[in-house]
Amino acid sequence: MDFFFLKEEGLQMVQELSGKVWTDYNTHDPGVTILEQLCYALADLGFRTDFSIQDLLNARGKGRRQALNNTFYDASEILPTNPVTIEDYRRLIIDRVNGVKNAWVEPVRDHLQGIKGLYRILLQVSDSARQPQRLQEIKREVYALFAAHRNLCEDLEAIEVLDVDKIIIYTDLDISSDVVAEEVLAEILFKLEEHLTPSIQYHTIDELLEEGYAIEEIFDGPVPVHGIIKKEDLRAMKREVYISKIIEIISDIEGVRRINYFRVEKDGFPVEGDVIRIAEKTYPVLDMDTIDARWKTDAYPIRFQRGSLNYDLDLNTASQLLYSLYARYKKGYQMKMLYNEKDYPSVLKEDDIKRYYSVQNTFPATYGLSPFGLPNSVRPTRERLGMIKQLRGYLSFFEQLMANYLAQLGNVKKFFSLDSDLDRSYFSQLPENMPEMQYILKGKDNEARLKKLEETVEEFDPFVERRNRLLDHLLARFGERFTTDFLLKVSQYVGYDMSEGEAKSPEHELVNAKLEFLRNYVDISRNRSRGFNYMALYNVIYEQELEWAELFEPLIKQYKEEAERDLIRQQYKQLRENYSLRQHQRDAFSMAINYRKPEDVAKEQTKKMLKDLDLPETLTEAIAETNLKFTKKMLELLETEVAGLERRVCLLLNLNQGGNESLVRIFNEDAHIEGVDNFHDLIQLESPMLPEGYIDLDVELERLEKIEKGEDPGPAPERLPETLDYRSKFIFRGQDLDELMQDLLANGIFSYNYLALLEERDGEEMYSVYYKGNPDLGCVKIREYSSILAAQVELEKLIKFFARINHQTEGMHVVEHILLRPQAQDRHAFRLVNDQDRPLLESYEFGAFEEQRNLSNQLDLLASKKDNFIIETLEDGESYQVVLQEYDRKIARCPEIFYTREGAEEQIDDIVAYVYSFKSGAIPLQSNIQFFLEERPNLDVRHDFYSLDMSIILPSWPSRFQNEDFQDLMHAVFSINAPAHININFYYLDINEMKAFEEKYFAWLEERNAVEAQQPELDNMAMEVVAYLQKLEKN
Repeated sequence: MDFFFLKEEGLQMVQELSGKVWTDYNTHDPGVTILEQLCYALADLGFRTDFSIQDLLNARGKGRRQALNNTFYDASEILPTNPVTIEDYRRLIIDRVNGVKNAWVEPVRDHLQGIKGLYRILLQVSDSARQPQRLQEIKREVYALFAAHRNLCEDLEAIEVLDVDKIIIYTDLDISSDVVAEEVLAEILFKLEEHLTPSIQYHTIDELLEEGYAIEEIFDGPVPVHGIIKKEDLRAMKREVYISKIIEIISDIEGVRRINYFRVEKDGFPVEGDVIRIAEKTYPVLDMDTIDARWKTDAYPIRFQRGSLNYDLDLNTASQLLYSLYARYKKGYQMKMLYNEKDYPSVLKEDDIKRYYSVQNTFPATYGLSPFGLPNSVRPTRERLGMIKQLRGYLSFFEQLMANYLAQLGNVKKFFSLDSDLDRSYFSQLPENMPEMQYILKGKDNEARLKKLEETVEEFDPFVERRNRLLDHLLARFGERFTTDFLLKVSQYVGYDMSEGEAKSPEHELVNAKLEFLRNYVDISRNRSRGFNYMALYNVIYEQELEWAELFEPLIKQYKEEAERDLIRQQYKQLRENYSLRQHQRDAFSMAINYRKPEDVAKEQTKKMLKDLDLPETLTEAIAETNLKFTKKMLELLETEVAGLERRVCLLLNLNQGGNESLVRIFNEDAHIEGVDNFHDLIQLESPMLPEGYIDLDVELERLEKIEKGEDPGPAPERLPETLDYRSKFIFRGQDLDELMQDLLANGIFSYNYLALLEERDGEEMYSVYYKGNPDLGCVKIREYSSILAAQVELEKLIKFFARINHQTEGMHVVEHILLRPQAQDRHAFRLVNDQDRPLLESYEFGAFEEQRNLSNQLDLLASKKDNFIIETLEDGESYQVVLQEYDRKIARCPEIFYTREGAEEQIDDIVAYVYSFKSGAIPLQSNIQFFLEERPNLDVRHDFYSLDMSIILPSWPSRFQNEDFQDLMHAVFSINAPAHININFYYLDINEMKAFEEKYFAWLEERNAVEAQQPELDNMAMEVVAYLQKLEKN
């Protein structure tokens, strides 16, 4: 603000308002002096207001610096997204998985069942990563990475590592006399390799900004970890190479004058024509790009001449020059990118912004307003001192306004913060350095004065309304909005605050919902179309396995004797057998669903793990501590790992985000949920056909009205004898639990649906509580108390209990159909039949076709010797089975069951004789071997059931979910936020239906989350879920 402008405006306003009172507007006029001082103060306010918003939001407070808590995110936070395109997936894999040089992601278009949404990943790995164990690790890493970032209704079908397709170029080159042949050779090999298999280059943010890329282009896609990969560098896989292009590349290299001879060989044969075809699932490489010992100087395929003279190459020098080109132009290493943290140093302190300097300190001394009072030349008469006090009182009005303004400016970061503890939108402070303030403002001390000031300001602060409007502004910055009016209309029970236990308005709860949405905005914006990660536990389990091994390693090393070391190794093996990591995962999954405490589960796990093990106490404690740590990690993952769409919708509609937990667990007999009483300990369900406890509501209300008027109400209506105990539980009527909850969660949350009547029972006065919420039942007794106060307290608890149930069960299960598809590969088995086509032997277990064929090829050797057979006693203890084995491995068994050992012995003799008969014959034993597929459960599945389809399973009993308008809103929110190509089905299940669904769904989900899912169990469980969903679809 400009001082002179303010003064001119002030004078003009004064002249308009009081021109007849003032006679002089010159600088000696006291009114002008006051105006000037106020203009100086306003100019100071304007100066502070012009501080950069960055400094204002990050001004330093007292004590340790606190992290920013607002929605002004960095570009590296808010712009990246979960992979959406195929190029995004390629960049993610290349950037995150060490050893992967390039990757191609292909949609599976030839699936036998026609399923859409599946991908196949082809990997080009570095030479150092081609060991079998490392290749398996890379595949697992890629699988886990894809599962963590896959989109809704998409999944990975296969990962394949590409092999190399080698090309050899034979050529004679005439080079200039002023070039070094070894340098030319190195450049030829380098450029040809770049042409055949272009390398992926990583770039920094500064590099791309210098090249003219916009910041939103740089962060378009997943968050870069080791550098930014340009989209244009992600080229398609080469399926053919042109010889003419290779010749052109060689010819363009400086120093090459002429190509005297040129030939390309592949697979040991010369290539005819211009096109070199690249084999499927391979990538082209030069067979001679590594200049190693196999090449002698005179045998190297590329030879050089200067005129008519041959040039003797120094292959060692050429190799060194080639590696120097790699070092110069290719990054053979990866460095993690460093992003600026959300921390902008500010030159300001909060106190510097808020500190108010009283205008009274800058008035001329003759006014006597400063702390020094009147000058010595002026006599301090009572009249003069009174005038000074009057002027102080007059100025204090302006000073308070300006002090409050600076308090507001100093707290602007709180105003824009996402702090749920914020309880005001207007901030105030005392003008503390105002001289003799204690004589102007009421209060015994500054603390009392400030409290009174804050109470006064709060009285005129429409905080909730202003906070809502500000949050709407912050939401609008991201193009988001809440359906505020409608949510307020249908949020019938939202007024109960779950954390504090006190009543809050629906508007206040809406503020909290918006705050929660904005706090999670980076996640729900970035991952809005991400599916849930069914491999979330993989890394946690892997870490735990490593940590267990690390606990035992020092113990093994401290023993010198090998026998002692073997004992510790044996104990470690026993530990793993006592309690497998898979069992640890199962327990964590069960805990997440049923809401058990991690400490209790970890203790049980540790007991199983340490069973019969005599370990040092320090090691025992370390194992228990490790177990608890990883149990908590797994529980946290299972509770938070949901689809991005589910999380987003729950935040938009202020629903419970329960993660992978049961929606009906609260109705279990043994349910114990934090903050919620046991349902069955509180409520008893009785049949509505039981006649006792009903009253005529109209008659009772008429009697109450007469009593209030002092009239005689007449005799009380007769009551049927009571057989139920109304003192221990609330007794409600309903055909079943589902019907009861539909009623109570919609109507039992309102206090006006309850009525307390003073009645006499067994000669004792009692207050009977009646429930009138269900019009079909009328007014029925539910409880009785000895006093009206007890009745009111318990009713309030009951209503809060129903509100909690509403809150706890307002969840959903998002089921992506593609994850339910059969995933086991076709499993085969062999069968040896005799000449009458009767089976003699068949595979002991199903397996891959190649494995079964190899086993069947050993039958003529193994089954011709009686020693390779054993007789197994079956579980009933009365029957026997013939088994063929190789060492300890069971290969085949006779499908016939025998009830005597003698019969089994005879069968072995027959099989041996039959197999041995083929040794001298012209017909091989393989002619009598048949192969067959494992039978799978047969279910008639809709042809497009697995393709781009998902089901939202919702409970029908919560209050809002019974509201058809709210259902329409929820369906609309899902449709708006889900990818447009996905079909969404909505199913509302009652309690019994939900129990049946969850029993099947959680069994499948647990197996799907397993470190090593078992087949065919996984597919069988999936088929049960599919059958249930199709049943819902038909109904």
